[in-house]
Amino acid sequence: MSNFYDLKIKNLEKLTDNSIEVTFEVPSELKNNFNFYSGQYVNLEILINGDKVRRSYSICSSPVEGLKIGIKKLEGGLFSSNALKNFKKGKIVKVSTPEGKFYYKSNQNKEILTGIAAGSGITPILSIAKSVLIKNNSNRFRLIYGNKSKSDEMFSNDLIKLKSKFADRFILINIYSRSSEINSLYGRIDDSIINYYMKKYGKANKYFICGPEEMIHNVSEKLISSGISKTNIFFELFKTKKIDSLTSNSNTSSTIEIIYEDVVYKIKNPKGKTILDAALDSNIEVPYSCQGGVCSACIAKLISGNINMENNQILTEEEINDGLILACQSKSKDEYLKISFDDV
Repeated sequence: MSNFYDLKIKNLEKLTDNSIEVTFEVPSELKNNFNFYSGQYVNLEILINGDKVRRSYSICSSPVEGLKIGIKKLEGGLFSSNALKNFKKGKIVKVSTPEGKFYYKSNQNKEILTGIAAGSGITPILSIAKSVLIKNNSNRFRLIYGNKSKSDEMFSNDLIKLKSKFADRFILINIYSRSSEINSLYGRIDDSIINYYMKKYGKANKYFICGPEEMIHNVSEKLISSGISKTNIFFELFKTKKIDSLTSNSNTSSTIEIIYEDVVYKIKNPKGKTILDAALDSNIEVPYSCQGGVCSACIAKLISGNINMENNQILTEEEINDGLILACQSKSKDEYLKISFDDV
């Protein structure tokens, strides 16, 4: 279970017209709390018009570089718009301890890894690339990176530095969908790009993919059809489409018993509300972040009762069978539910 701490913004760098890199100052007494694996994320919480707003942001630095994140302004994005406008050096922001299942853990063996990223999906992939190259001087990292144009490309300077420092071990394939650039490919990350990559560079040990849902699913299917095992494909979604529940009419009003931090709460949940919304409406500060079924912040265990889970991009079939749910996507099917945020 992640906790939030007040961290000061140590540095802020403009990456593009619509994105920034934020470096946080982590006090010595909190260093252990903010240890992380490359690829993990933190949750940020700020007040906007008096309301608490949380969002998840992937860490773009390697563990030896401290805590840095990338924020890209999204169309209609409440948090990202506020951050680009109001974040500045010295500002205090509530930041959770790192979490997430999408990460790279180094070992002693020589590895060839491939990162496939679109847009702001580069953020965790950059962190992973740095760790792969730093941890073992025999490791290689190949990056397929798609953007609309060069002006939309986040972390260009970091990638240039990696190419310079690890010229013989880092390969970068840039793809632009709205502009033609020298030494780059034109189009989107699709089957043709994967075919080109496979033909020129061959297979890698592991594949880390991050970006929009459609791209991730298409690339994963193409890799699998090319002979890559599912166990060697890892992905994280930055955007996901809403999936309407086919059984939403069966959602019913219920009483929910919630266990969080060893305290038991009993609340009423009106028909059609998610467990998370019901908890927050009752002023129970349970963990949450994206509210879209993409991050893992609101995972809880269903102890009693049945639910509909409208969207899930995180939990495996085995975890669901073990009773784990996403509170932000789960609605009641029974008149009584019992869940625990502690037993996960």
